[in-house]
Amino acid sequence: MVADPDSKNPTSENPALAIEPVADPEFQRRITAVLSAWETNEHNFQDASIALNDLKQEAITTANLFHLAMVENTFGIFHGYRANYNQSIVHFEAARRYYQQAGAASQIARSDLNLGESYRLKGNYARARTYFHQAYERAKNHHMPAIQSIALTNEGQMWLTLESYDKARETLSRALELGESPWETPEPERQTANRLGNNCEIHYAFVEVLLHQEHLMEAWQHAIKAFKIAQQLNRPIRVGFANRALGNVVTRMKTSPDEQFSTDPDDYYRAALAAFKEVKAEGEVGKTLYAQGKSLVRRGKRRTAAGMFQQAMVIFTRLGMTDDAARAAEAQLDVM
Repeated sequence: MVADPDSKNPTSENPALAIEPVADPEFQRRITAVLSAWETNEHNFQDASIALNDLKQEAITTANLFHLAMVENTFGIFHGYRANYNQSIVHFEAARRYYQQAGAASQIARSDLNLGESYRLKGNYARARTYFHQAYERAKNHHMPAIQSIALTNEGQMWLTLESYDKARETLSRALELGESPWETPEPERQTANRLGNNCEIHYAFVEVLLHQEHLMEAWQHAIKAFKIAQQLNRPIRVGFANRALGNVVTRMKTSPDEQFSTDPDDYYRAALAAFKEVKAEGEVGKTLYAQGKSLVRRGKRRTAAGMFQQAMVIFTRLGMTDDAARAAEAQLDVM
């Protein structure tokens, strides 16, 4: 998960820290509205980009570096979810630079977090881990539990990819501990949604860890938690993650422990694909096709699985996701 632009000044809770600039409330409202409209598929990427460019021009005209950083951060989020990781890195680096020039030292943690996530998804784990640690430590010093929790969530997913399951589980547990209590008092609705969204991602990651450790019922419980959060938020990205988790668990259990849920894994993968396609999250589409292919192999449907792996490989190659493309290519060869 990446960190939203945020006008909150964490230093205001600690008088020992210098007061930093914050966003104009109306500018904050407008940038949040653009992000929310895109997340709920009210605006497509083109419309959201036009609205962001208008805000960027306004920030340039008023010479407001903090506002400019917020716009760059939001552009980075858009490109990240579309798996344009090189472009997202350009925007997050620009956001980091503008936050620094504006004197918003605490907000650099947000940029470090987002840069780490982009590098993680690109497969550059050494750089990703460095940025996650920088973000966590800076956030800890500035009393920013949101950034701390998200940094741990992303690092946990990195350990999952590296098949270090014990490290992944320990890191994700720390992330969830931070995510189960409000990040602010009182907690604004948007922040609550962000916290729950990150918790949804944590539960999804737990599913993958627990499946590898053969704790199937525990994995099911985390998948249900992810699904309930996704239903509550009704954000396509979260709906996609939750359904993919359910598909992966039902594949391994060969049934559904709850009669209210389908016993056919393909039902969940179809729902996940539809959700990710709504917001053109192509990287997640590829990952869902790959997961469905693995599920089909377990069910003895090798020919259909080969087609899924081929589709996933094409997407990953186009997006420059080299590690994922290699895994999909290897999986395709194995079933032919």
